[in-house]
Amino acid sequence: MSTIYKYLLKDTALNQVFGEVSFNGKFTFTLAEDIDPVVWRTIGIIPLKDNSKFVEVTEDQFYYLNSRLPQNLRNSPVEKKIEYIDKTGLKVLSDNFILEKFPK
Repeated sequence: MSTIYKYLLKDTALNQVFGEVSFNGKFTFTLAEDIDPVVWRTIGIIPLKDNSKFVEVTEDQFYYLNSRLPQNLRNSPVEKKIEYIDKTGLKVLSDNFILEKFPK
C-alpha cells in the first residue's frame, strides 16, 4: 500500500478532534496536542501506553479498529476496509467517535 490514508479521530457529540489516524502499510495514531493522555485512557478507543501520545502497529493495521468493522469485512483486503471507512466514518452505536477524512 503506497497511498497514505489520513483521518481525524473526532467525537461527534463534542465536535472535538482527539487525534489523527493514518494507514500506509502500518497503522499510526497520534493523540491531539491538547488532549491529556490520562483523560484519553478513560474515554479513548485506541489504547496508549503510559503517557505516550502515539501508537504504531505494523503487523495488523486494523488491530485496534477491526472490532468496529462489520463481521463480513474483518478478513477483507485493506482497500475494502478503507472504502468502508470513507463511506461510514467507522461509526458504531456504542460511542460518538468517527474517522473523518483528513482535510487536504
